[in-house]
Amino acid sequence: NDLAFISAVIIGIQKELADRIIKNKGSSLAIFLAAAGQSQLIRVVSRRNYYPLPEVDTSWLFWKRQNKAINLESFQLILKGAFWGKRKNLGNSLRKNPFFHIRPQWLDKLNNDCSQIADLLSLRADALELSQFLRIENFLYES
Repeated sequence: NDLAFISAVIIGIQKELADRIIKNKGSSLAIFLAAAGQSQLIRVVSRRNYYPLPEVDTSWLFWKRQNKAINLESFQLILKGAFWGKRKNLGNSLRKNPFFHIRPQWLDKLNNDCSQIADLLSLRADALELSQFLRIENFLYES
């Protein structure tokens, strides 16, 4: 991983994105950051504190890498596939995405017996939390 040397980050971002990151839900970035470490809200800064006046408030976040037992490269591939079809349900996004061509065994699993994750496949990716994506990862890696 090219960014493995990063151990912690403090970043100011749009409040709405920061809220998703703190909830570990709603975007591929939020899920990936939760899988790789832990995010903490430092503070919210009102847009009125900036000139020129932006249209949104800012949140300052602290993120720290944690050594979790997860293959981040493969997990990132799963997230890309899941969020590829923005308005598609998860089943369609995963089956039709262009990112799984390097893992044809994943497509085979999704097209054959996916009863273990059937409850998730009718949802959209932005409705899922980290634990649900970890279930998908476990399913795809099972023999």
